[in-house]
Amino acid sequence: MGRRKGEALSLEKFKRGGSVNTLVNDPSCEFECQTRWYVLFVTTGRENAASRDVSETFDENRVKPFTPSIETVFKRAGFVNRQNKLMFPGYLFVETDITNKEFVETIQQCIRSSKHVMKLLDYGDRYDAALKDNERGILDRLLNKTTYRIEASTVFKEGDEVIVIDGPLKGCESKIKRFNHHKSVAVIEFEIFGELREVSVGAEFVKKMPINFISL
Repeated sequence: MGRRKGEALSLEKFKRGGSVNTLVNDPSCEFECQTRWYVLFVTTGRENAASRDVSETFDENRVKPFTPSIETVFKRAGFVNRQNKLMFPGYLFVETDITNKEFVETIQQCIRSSKHVMKLLDYGDRYDAALKDNERGILDRLLNKTTYRIEASTVFKEGDEVIVIDGPLKGCESKIKRFNHHKSVAVIEFEIFGELREVSVGAEFVKKMPINFISL
């Protein structure tokens, strides 16, 4: 199947760390902006193997499988430790510029042949599977485009006063449901496939506001 000029540019830019939001606001990239996110149910613990199976099914320049993760922060013996954990164990996300019909039909081949790719999630109709823009938006905003990770945010909290000083949660305070200072997490809520999900993301709490901090 022939490829139109510039067809894979959006995925290439995505791999290099380009922002999908930046592309959407650029009137010169009509075709490149038409990427979609799909979510696959896969064997828990075998997300990497499932990712390889998906990549081998498609032209690797046109799909980007990824597993969103979270950076957690905890203190031990006076030292700050950082670890990564999967946000959705057992699920694999795929970004692609392939047409909806082609992706849905081709991924079925992968599901039949793979030991680890089980199902393509949808909204009740086989061809209504691409993640809705309003559901994708919060993840696209929070995820680091290189690591696909929500990095820990720096938070100042004193009494009822809470200020996100730095990190992906800055500007997304409305999504925060509550904080757990003891576990160094902020619980955020967003909708995905029509269901509200609560996810705990890293929050490094500080006792003093930076002198040069400017609230926007």
